[in-house]
Amino acid sequence: MKHDARVLLEDIITCSEDILKETSAHDFASYTSDKILKSAVERWFITIGESLKRIRHHYPG
Repeated sequence: MKHDARVLLEDIITCSEDILKETSAHDFASYTSDKILKSAVERWFITIGESLKRIRHHYPG
Protein backbone atom coordinates (compact mmCIF):
# COMPACT_ATOMS: atom_id res chain seq x y z
CA MET A 1 0.00 0.00 0.00
CA LYS A 2 1.48 3.30 -1.09
CA HIS A 3 1.11 6.26 1.23
CA ASP A 4 2.01 9.77 0.24
CA ALA A 5 3.62 12.10 2.74
CA ARG A 6 0.44 14.13 3.23
CA VAL A 7 -1.58 11.09 4.37
CA LEU A 8 1.21 9.99 6.68
CA LEU A 9 1.53 13.46 8.18
CA GLU A 10 -2.24 13.61 8.68
CA ASP A 11 -2.04 10.29 10.55
CA ILE A 12 0.67 11.73 12.81
CA ILE A 13 -1.35 14.87 13.51
CA THR A 14 -4.55 12.90 14.17
CA CYS A 15 -2.84 10.52 16.58
CA SER A 16 -1.13 13.41 18.37
CA GLU A 17 -4.44 15.22 18.78
CA ASP A 18 -6.11 12.04 20.03
CA ILE A 19 -3.38 11.55 22.63
CA LEU A 20 -3.75 15.12 23.87
CA LYS A 21 -7.56 14.95 23.91
CA GLU A 22 -7.78 11.65 25.75
CA THR A 23 -5.03 12.28 28.32
CA SER A 24 -5.60 15.95 29.18
CA ALA A 25 -8.10 15.18 31.95
CA HIS A 26 -5.83 12.62 33.62
CA ASP A 27 -3.00 12.98 36.07
CA PHE A 28 -0.21 10.40 36.00
CA ALA A 29 -1.84 8.15 38.61
CA SER A 30 -5.20 7.98 36.85
CA TYR A 31 -3.49 7.48 33.48
CA THR A 32 -1.35 4.60 34.71
CA SER A 33 -4.32 2.88 36.33
CA ASP A 34 -6.43 2.99 33.14
CA LYS A 35 -5.36 -0.01 31.05
CA ILE A 36 -7.61 0.84 28.11
CA LEU A 37 -6.33 4.40 27.89
CA LYS A 38 -2.72 3.25 28.16
CA SER A 39 -3.29 0.72 25.37
CA ALA A 40 -4.88 3.36 23.15
CA VAL A 41 -2.02 5.81 23.72
CA GLU A 42 0.51 3.06 23.04
CA ARG A 43 -1.25 2.22 19.77
CA TRP A 44 -1.29 5.87 18.72
CA PHE A 45 2.45 6.12 19.38
CA ILE A 46 3.02 2.97 17.33
CA THR A 47 1.04 4.50 14.46
CA ILE A 48 3.08 7.70 14.72
CA GLY A 49 6.31 5.70 14.64
CA GLU A 50 5.23 3.63 11.65
CA SER A 51 4.22 6.77 9.75
CA LEU A 52 7.57 8.40 10.50
CA LYS A 53 9.38 5.25 9.37
CA ARG A 54 7.49 5.22 6.07
CA ILE A 55 8.16 8.91 5.48
CA ARG A 56 11.87 8.40 6.09
CA HIS A 57 11.94 5.34 3.82
CA HIS A 58 10.01 6.91 0.92
CA TYR A 59 11.38 10.42 1.27
CA PRO A 60 15.01 10.15 2.45
CA GLY A 61 16.98 13.29 2.52
